[in-house]
Amino acid sequence: MSVPLAIDPIDHMSLNYQHKIIADARCTGVHLQGGIGLYLLRISICFDVKAHPDQLAPFRFENVRARVFAGGAPSSQTLLGAADPEAPILLRTTTEYPSSTQLLFDVALSVSQLEALEAIRNGGDLYFKVHLYGESYGTHDPIPAHDDVQVHVNQTEWIRLLKQVGFCEIVLFEVPLPAQSDDGIFRSAVDHLRKARDLFLAGHYDESVAKCRLAIENCAKAKGDDQQQGSAVKAYCDNRTAMSTNERLLLIRAAVKHYTQLAHHDLDDGVSGFRRSDASLILGMTAGLLAHAQARC
Repeated sequence: MSVPLAIDPIDHMSLNYQHKIIADARCTGVHLQGGIGLYLLRISICFDVKAHPDQLAPFRFENVRARVFAGGAPSSQTLLGAADPEAPILLRTTTEYPSSTQLLFDVALSVSQLEALEAIRNGGDLYFKVHLYGESYGTHDPIPAHDDVQVHVNQTEWIRLLKQVGFCEIVLFEVPLPAQSDDGIFRSAVDHLRKARDLFLAGHYDESVAKCRLAIENCAKAKGDDQQQGSAVKAYCDNRTAMSTNERLLLIRAAVKHYTQLAHHDLDDGVSGFRRSDASLILGMTAGLLAHAQARC
């Protein structure tokens, strides 16, 4: 699936041979493809090859390679990885007519790399720079040639790509989101968790944590152990070494609920209190607690 793009012309130089333009490069789409333990970022580049009526010997551009940089802004891009062209390509000018050729450049990303991209994005947009390089040929010796193509993918379209490949079904540390349940109350808990995930992706961290609290509360109602959760806290204060495994589990759930309570206060006061790292911690723990509760139903 390709996404609408806002192309930033910063640093655009064209592929040339001694100031004679061979081709202009532009991005026509960004794709994301899922694999086994990895994701493939596929950037579609169109090369608009120029015509040179006065040039009998054609200009050529060969051995096309690329590196991709990424950041939350064009001014803060860092290396993401080498991009492999899907096939060899030769750009060759003619004396008669211009032409266009499209090529996909692929960057293999691990789950941790994609999560690092999400940390860089921090709920906003993503900016990629595709650095193209190779050798240009003309009437004399070949010379190096390069061009930079800036690509802006907005928040909405990037989240759509993440959902398309199922990345949004995984919370940090590869904890899967629980499946929907036939139980009405537990289904509500899962719905709150999924909304928390969407808010997290959009950078609304306080709201995400607040939804996690609602998910925890509905999980306790569905399990019917809300009062036992309070008893587990008391058991920890009275004689924690004698606590059962289930009491310790309920204590963890109570601690997560207690931590998330600040989100409701911050929302009421109009103050942002949770950062991305805080929200990712709570999102992962909430997903784990709900998945565990569902497995024991």
